[in-house]
Amino acid sequence: MQATDNIVTFVRAWIAAATVLGVCAFGCRQVDTLGPDGRSISVDRPRSLPVVAPVTSSAQVVEVCRVPTDEAGEVRSTAPDAVAPVNCNLAEAALLPDPRPASCSPLPAPAALNCNFAESMGAIEPLSRGESEQLPPKFGDATNGLAELAGEPLAPGETEDRSFKSRCGEILATTRDDVFRDYANYYSLDTLGEFIVILAPAAAFANSDWDADVGDWYQQHVRSNATNRAANVIRPLGNGYYTIPVYVSAKFLGEYFDYQPGMPLLGEFGDRVTRELLVGGPPFLALQYLTGGGRPSAYADESYWRPFRGSHGASGHAFMGALPFLTLAGMTDDPLAKCFLYACSPWTGVTRINDNVHYLSQVWLGWWMAYLACDAVDKTEKAKGPLLITPLCTPEMTGIGFVYQH
Repeated sequence: MQATDNIVTFVRAWIAAATVLGVCAFGCRQVDTLGPDGRSISVDRPRSLPVVAPVTSSAQVVEVCRVPTDEAGEVRSTAPDAVAPVNCNLAEAALLPDPRPASCSPLPAPAALNCNFAESMGAIEPLSRGESEQLPPKFGDATNGLAELAGEPLAPGETEDRSFKSRCGEILATTRDDVFRDYANYYSLDTLGEFIVILAPAAAFANSDWDADVGDWYQQHVRSNATNRAANVIRPLGNGYYTIPVYVSAKFLGEYFDYQPGMPLLGEFGDRVTRELLVGGPPFLALQYLTGGGRPSAYADESYWRPFRGSHGASGHAFMGALPFLTLAGMTDDPLAKCFLYACSPWTGVTRINDNVHYLSQVWLGWWMAYLACDAVDKTEKAKGPLLITPLCTPEMTGIGFVYQH
């Protein structure tokens, strides 16, 4: 008999526990949920959601309180925009010895749980179901061009402004920035040390009879009709009236039509020589007048330095004629090509000795002044390197861009 009572009690307790679990699972469903279109919808609930008292004996499950509902089956709120949830704490319902009171007031509506960490921090606006975040534009898109990396991105369907005014403005702005760096490299302690080294032998030859002796020896033992013909071919390379417009035109044409094959290389060559003229030209002209040397004549002292007496202290043909060869030598990595170009660079100055219009010291100074200018520009180009760092500032992002040039 005792065993039968124990079985009945066990069955009733098992039925009561199952009932509690079922009621809690059914009554604690979320009222508001997202529909297929991402909008919030309301889910129908039973007209009365019972809350049961804990079962401590074989007593039947009794209804303690009901959540008020309207005739349509919707839960009536006791406060504006608040839903009265049912207390479905299983531990409280099953373990507490005393039942809850027969009538209870609805619990206050808890705040909605925000599971979006970024939204809770106030960083971004949450996305609706089915909506995807728009990604930033592709970094370094070839259709936008390199210039667009540091400026505003192009709108869809918009093309890069390649008008004459815009392109010339970009070319001049880039040249201005590069020339500033060239001047910083030229007017440095390293360049000053090199200038002193090359100035010393020139001073020794110019302020003695050595310049006149070398000139006389060349005229008597080297000059011939063959050297005169070669001089007629090479000499025009040192004439700035012809070469300066060619170099400047090569710069603008090559950089303006940089999308054509071979034009970027032409533009780089013209750009380098133009900058070398802007950097090395003023100090070269100053050196011509400060030394005050004259042209060869019957008097051996014409090579002597007397400031502002003359304007031939350095050979202009030697300076202008060396620039293109030294520039090409700086643009190539082939050792044999470098040696060949360096060997060709002084020949324009040699033609002035052949024509007996400049002394050896004057040709020496002209060539070295060209070398110092080319070296300053070459340092600027090497400082750029293959990796270009540029700022990025667009409506979608702000940061630093890295562009590898090859």
